Amino acid sequence: MDHRVRLYLRVFAWTTIPFTLFITVVFFVLLIPVAGSAIGLPTYLGIIVGTGVGAGVLFGALMSALLVTLHLVAVNDSRHPGGIDVIQSKTIVLSAPISEAADLCCATLEQQVGARVVKTGGPPAVLIARTGLSWRTFGDEIRVVLAEEDLDQTRIEITSRPRSRTTLLDFGANQRNVDLVAIHLLAHGARRHKDG
Repeated sequence: MDHRVRLYLRVFAWTTIPFTLFITVVFFVLLIPVAGSAIGLPTYLGIIVGTGVGAGVLFGALMSALLVTLHLVAVNDSRHPGGIDVIQSKTIVLSAPISEAADLCCATLEQQVGARVVKTGGPPAVLIARTGLSWRTFGDEIRVVLAEEDLDQTRIEITSRPRSRTTLLDFGANQRNVDLVAIHLLAHGARRHKDG
C-alpha cells in the first residue's frame, strides 16, 4: 500500500475513533432525559450510536483529507529525499576535526534552529537538542552523530524526529530542522555524503 494512502488511513482512524466516542457519550448524556423514555432505550441507544458513528466517520474523513493534504503539500518537494515521514535525516562530511565540528554543530543547533542542546556524549560524539512547542509539533528532538573519517574529516549524521512518538504529521518541521543544520554546515565547507 502506498505511504500516502496509509497515512490518510492512520489519521482517519486516530481522529474518527475518539470523536465517535466523544459524540456518542455527549448525545447519550444530554438526550437521555428527553428521548430515552419516549422511544424506548434500545431504539434510543441505536440512534445515539448511529449518530456518533456517522459524526465520527464524517469528522475523521474531513480531518484526514485536510490535515494529510496540508502535510503532503508542506513536505512534497523533490529536494527532500526524506519523503513524507516525520523522521528525517541527512549525512554530510565536514572538513574539520571532530572537536571543531562538534562546536560548530552546537552553535548551529542553537542559533539556526533555535534548539537547546540537552545532552552530549561519545564516542561516537552525539549531540541531542530539543526544540520547543510550535503549531507544527509538540517539539522535536534533533540528534547529531559525529564520527571521525580522517584526521580532518568528520562525518555528521543529522536526524530530527518529533519528541512525541505518536506524532503522525509535522507539516515539514523535522525536514526544516535537518535542512537548517545541513545548509549551515554546507556553508562552512561541508559536502553531502554519498548516502545522504
